[in-house]
Amino acid sequence: MPVLLIHGNEIHPLLAPGSHLASLGEPGLQRFSFGVNDTLFLFTDGLTENCQKFGKRLSMSGMKKTIRSRSGCQNIKDAMIRLYDLKMAEEDGSDDVTFLVVRRKQA
Repeated sequence: MPVLLIHGNEIHPLLAPGSHLASLGEPGLQRFSFGVNDTLFLFTDGLTENCQKFGKRLSMSGMKKTIRSRSGCQNIKDAMIRLYDLKMAEEDGSDDVTFLVVRRKQA
């Protein structure tokens, strides 16, 4: 499960390229600071590996662009669902799709 840290307008992957949280062995996790108003975006590979109508996949840059243009967990969630629905138009996904958006609020 890839993990992105969203800090303001910056988006940082928290796993080494090609690593997955659920993989066997060491996943290549990095230490990071999860500050107030930071957001974590976790997703399964089905979000990027399922093909859309013309055989194109949802790219990481497309996801980042969508995430950057939204604020708040609900807005990010709604935008990702719309983006995925557009990309998957008339296509049956062969892999399940799950994502989770978590924001740290001030205590």
